Amino acid sequence: MLFATCSSFAVWSIADLGSWFAFFGSGSTMFLWSLLDLVGVLMFFFAYYFLYIFIFNNKLPNWQRYIIFIGMIPVILYTLLGIHLPLYDANSCAATENELVTKYPYIIEMLFIISSILITIMGYRRSSNLVTKSKVLLSGLGVFLFLTFFFSATFVVSILAESDMSTYVYNYEIYGLFGMPILLVYLGYLIVRFNAFNIKLATAQALVFGLMALIGAQVFFVESTTNKVLVLITFVISGIGGYYLVRSVKREIKQREEIEKLAVNLE
Repeated sequence: MLFATCSSFAVWSIADLGSWFAFFGSGSTMFLWSLLDLVGVLMFFFAYYFLYIFIFNNKLPNWQRYIIFIGMIPVILYTLLGIHLPLYDANSCAATENELVTKYPYIIEMLFIISSILITIMGYRRSSNLVTKSKVLLSGLGVFLFLTFFFSATFVVSILAESDMSTYVYNYEIYGLFGMPILLVYLGYLIVRFNAFNIKLATAQALVFGLMALIGAQVFFVESTTNKVLVLITFVISGIGGYYLVRSVKREIKQREEIEKLAVNLE
C-alpha cells in the first residue's frame, strides 16, 4: 500500500504538470486534467489503507472496502464520462470545471483524513507498550500531515479559482506536494528507530515492480509485431520470476522470525 500511495502521488504530480503543457494540445490537457480527481482520491485511499495495515497488522475489513468503493463510484463515473470538464478555455489554456461535480472528491478526501485520525487514536489506545504507541503515533501523524497538506492546497486553490481572487491561483497547488517529503521523513525515522518496515522485502518488491514497468513500457515503443510478442513474453516471464522472488524473500523473513522467537523461548 505504501508503494501504491507513492505511485499514485507520482501519477498525480505528472498529470498535474502535464495538464499545463499547452503545447501538447487541448486534448492532452483535458485528458490529464480529467484524471486528477480520481488519482487523488485513490491516493487518499491507499494512504488510509497503508495506515490501517500498519496500525492493526491486518487487512481492511470488507465492509469498509464496500463503503469506500460505493463512495468512489461517482468519481469513477464522471471521470470516465468527462462530465466534470465540459469545456476547454483556449484563452487560459485550462479546462473549465463543473463546480457541482468537482467538489465531491473533497468530501471523500476529508472523510479519509478523519478516518485516519480515528484509527490512529484507536490503535494508540489499544497499544500495550510505549514502543508500539510511538510507532502508531508517528505513522498516523505522518499520514495525517501528508493528506492534510495535499487536501488543503487543492481545496484552497479550488475556492480561489471560483472567486477569481488570484491570477495564478493554480501555482499554489505545489505547496500540497510538500506533504510527501514529510511522510517520508516520518517513515524513515520509523525504519531507523524502530525497524518498522522490512527493507529487504520492500527492496525486492520495488525491484520487481520497476522491472515490470520498464519491460511493459517497451510495448509502446516497439513497432514490429515480432518485437511486441517478444516483449510480452519477457513481461510474463519476468512477472512469474518476480512473484517467486518476492515469495521466497517472504518465506526467508518468516523463517528468520520463527528462529528468533524460538531462540527467545529457549532462553
